[in-house]
Amino acid sequence: MDAMTSSNDVDLELAAYLRARSTRHAPEGLLDATMVRVESGRQRGWLRVVPQVLDSGSVRQLWTVTRTVAIAIVIGLLSALALMLALVVGSPQLIPPTPTLARPGLITFDAAGRIWVAERDGSGRHPITFGPALDSGPVWSHDGTRIAYVSQHGALAPLEVRVIDERGDNGVTVARVLTDPGPIDWSPNDRNLAFSAKLEGSLLPQLVLVSLDRPEAHSIGPADLGARDPIWSPDGRDIAFERANPEDGLWIIGVDGSGLRRLSTVSGSGEAFRRPAWSPDGRRIVFRAGGDGAHRIFTIDRDGRNERPLDSPFLDNGSPAWSPDGSAIAWTGSAGPGNPPHEIVIVDRDGSNARFLETPPLLEPAVLAWSPDARRLLTFLDDQHTSLVVLDATGRDGPIRIPAASSFGGASWQRLTSP
Repeated sequence: MDAMTSSNDVDLELAAYLRARSTRHAPEGLLDATMVRVESGRQRGWLRVVPQVLDSGSVRQLWTVTRTVAIAIVIGLLSALALMLALVVGSPQLIPPTPTLARPGLITFDAAGRIWVAERDGSGRHPITFGPALDSGPVWSHDGTRIAYVSQHGALAPLEVRVIDERGDNGVTVARVLTDPGPIDWSPNDRNLAFSAKLEGSLLPQLVLVSLDRPEAHSIGPADLGARDPIWSPDGRDIAFERANPEDGLWIIGVDGSGLRRLSTVSGSGEAFRRPAWSPDGRRIVFRAGGDGAHRIFTIDRDGRNERPLDSPFLDNGSPAWSPDGSAIAWTGSAGPGNPPHEIVIVDRDGSNARFLETPPLLEPAVLAWSPDARRLLTFLDDQHTSLVVLDATGRDGPIRIPAASSFGGASWQRLTSP
């Protein structure tokens, strides 16, 4: 028998022993016979340590430890998977607050009791709602596929909130029995709406939420909240709003009704605190405060810190709006009471580098909306027919007028794909 054949026989015998031992019924003498062959051979000298290792029970201990570790790892992975599933199923799907630009699509607005759309240059203007109802306050969803608005079938009828697509089709009523509903705001994931309204039996406007998956209006916060102009945070966790009771101020509340607190410390009256605006990254809020006819523009952190005014040469300032990429803030300015806004101020997000757009007299309180690509601004002119106007944010191009003939002042810009 040659050395190679003998070596292979040793391998086979040792393997047989290990297989037998793994069943815990190794035949007596099998290890001893195998090690005699090892001692008489010239190769695999390292195998001489096998008896000490095997007799010491190390292999069994190693198997026990390895099996325990493996079981622990599997249990850990299953627990982590269960936690992830619970978070996904049990929590609202939130959109990360990442400032993005988009291509501007249609402009929607109300005119003569109808909802209309038009191209950004004013062409293609046509209504998309019809019938006896009076419709107002349209606002596009973030994905640019739907429009929410307020509708009323008769002067004494309760108001409803409805949702349609860009053609005016597939309409659905998502909330009924409302009084004095305010501007509508879509949640970042477009699954919910927020607005202020007096629900049946309430004396003060409530903060109302509606889920489009299960259309049914419900209020959050105390009954004496006196809320107006709610605005979703970009991450969908909180809502900022004006609270008029017991005194005007900028407040914030969690979408589940928790964490109600006042953010602003400055006082205000008249149109103060109306229509605040979040920075696209969700870290700050811009708002107006101060006495009627002498409002100033302020920014404040989400936690209520770093409240500070932004410089303006105008006595009265209003309608602040943060650009969709978060780089700039715009607002309207006027000479004070009795003087409609006639200029738009644009500053960098830190309040520096002020530039001015001279405009015809604007409607106050104005709607001031950035185009999704941050190149234009949309607002209303204070003329005989209340026209919409599209302004070039750089001031290079002249204004574009879109006849609106509306006293409601609701307008919104459709977001399409990235520019």
